[in-house]
Amino acid sequence: MDRKDFYYRQKVTEGELDEAFDAAENADHNLMVDQSLVGLLSGNVTEKSTTPDISVDVSATVGYDQEGQRINIPSSENVDVSEDYTSTSTSVAGSGNEKIVSLFVEFERSLSDPRVDGNSQTVFFDRDESYAYFVKQGAESSPPATPPALEADKLLLADITRSYGQTQIFDADINAISRRQNMIGNRYSGEVVVCVTYTGDVKLGTYEKPFTSLSSAATYIAAQMAATGRDEWSIKFIGPESTDYSSFAIPSGVRHLRIQGNGRHQTKLAGPISWSVDDTEERTLEFVDLEFNHTLTISGSIGVQDHKLIFERASSIATAPLSLSGITTSGGKIQMFVKGDLFSTLSQEGLEFQGHKNSGDQSKIEIEAWGVEFMANQYADSFQLFGCDLKAFDFYANSLSRIRECWLAGGFSFIFGSSQTLGVDAFTNWWLKNVSVTLTNVTKVIYGDTTA
Repeated sequence: MDRKDFYYRQKVTEGELDEAFDAAENADHNLMVDQSLVGLLSGNVTEKSTTPDISVDVSATVGYDQEGQRINIPSSENVDVSEDYTSTSTSVAGSGNEKIVSLFVEFERSLSDPRVDGNSQTVFFDRDESYAYFVKQGAESSPPATPPALEADKLLLADITRSYGQTQIFDADINAISRRQNMIGNRYSGEVVVCVTYTGDVKLGTYEKPFTSLSSAATYIAAQMAATGRDEWSIKFIGPESTDYSSFAIPSGVRHLRIQGNGRHQTKLAGPISWSVDDTEERTLEFVDLEFNHTLTISGSIGVQDHKLIFERASSIATAPLSLSGITTSGGKIQMFVKGDLFSTLSQEGLEFQGHKNSGDQSKIEIEAWGVEFMANQYADSFQLFGCDLKAFDFYANSLSRIRECWLAGGFSFIFGSSQTLGVDAFTNWWLKNVSVTLTNVTKVIYGDTTA
């Protein structure tokens, strides 16, 4: 911080006193800007809580603008958006058209305690931090309308869609996601916090909204999908170490969801996770850089479109890491792609994939892995694989129950903790393509009438 060294018998001028205050204030501002801690920390924009009209409710909000100045809206307020900052109506003139009205907040000072100085001029002695709303409208057009540009010295609270003949603004018209200028900063470190981002259209910009659990994030995503139809989302854990204990159901209708931890040894999902697949279109679910402590349950009916289940640098210490029973299909499959250490430390129950054939007699689970080792506890009958397409795995186990009716491609290793005899039902109806199989600690293989 820049300082002033006032001295004995100095006649201090107004400018010198003001400059000293400015130096202290600038130090606070620079502390925020230097760490890129710019944006909104809290708050929301919703339809008017009584009878909706051409106004919105802004909840208590805190943020820091591009200059590091603190903006604090202490309590919920109703804001009129029927006119913009030039007092021009925001209504839509043409039938079938729409326009985007953007609501900003900016730093302002509230002047009070007027006093008269030695030059008989009125001076406001108190200059408290405050704020002001700024309403800006984009051009009217056929849908989708283009929002107005962001402001260099203001923070966007929400984009609001105005339509022809509109007399009320509802939550479905308010987009407090895509362009809202939120800040995710170091104040969340050490807490169980996830940030939700809409990822479906880069043209709309990025947005991050913090939550304290996966379940609360899922509730938010479901509400936003119902309001906006947007179905591609990302959830990311932040902070040095997080454990989430909430039960988490993948919101119905999400077409692509990515859940990313802050490193699989730091981020742990300790509650049950469920995913109900869809019979109308392809779905993708990704888990990155995290650890499972509970079961991931997949259920429902798959149509003709394949679903993708992607694990990247993910691991599990769950007793039953995956449950895939009860799925029906009309031709589509679950394609599981693994990169890293998925389920590298299984305990007790081991791992089971069961294909459950569909009417076309095709397996409905495809598993492809890169550098993956499936391991099991020494007490487990570890691997039971039914009706799956498998590519390139190393299996570490105490025993192998059976592999039936599977397609295998690539290199496989079955490595056992003690000498094994693999019986006739261990390998039944395999379809092989460019396969090399390595058996370690296997003294005998019985297949049909042949012993090897």
